[in-house]
Amino acid sequence: MESWAWRMDGLTLDPAIGMTTGGYADSLAAATAKVRVAVERWLEWARAVSPEDAKHSLIQTDIAAIGAALGHWRRLHEPDID
Repeated sequence: MESWAWRMDGLTLDPAIGMTTGGYADSLAAATAKVRVAVERWLEWARAVSPEDAKHSLIQTDIAAIGAALGHWRRLHEPDID
């Protein structure tokens, strides 16, 4: 049986949101889907954080880093998008 571990590390979080940041899946496709759901949930939360919140500047840095990483991944895996 196949098993894949996935984890989101290095992001600013608030434990109060109860977000899953890692786990296991039976296939690479399932692990990819779980990461996608976790990132989308994190982005939804991150974009809603008030500018007055002490975490806001850290979160903006995280959002920029995710955007850069996603752009790099797309250039590697979807060369026809540029």
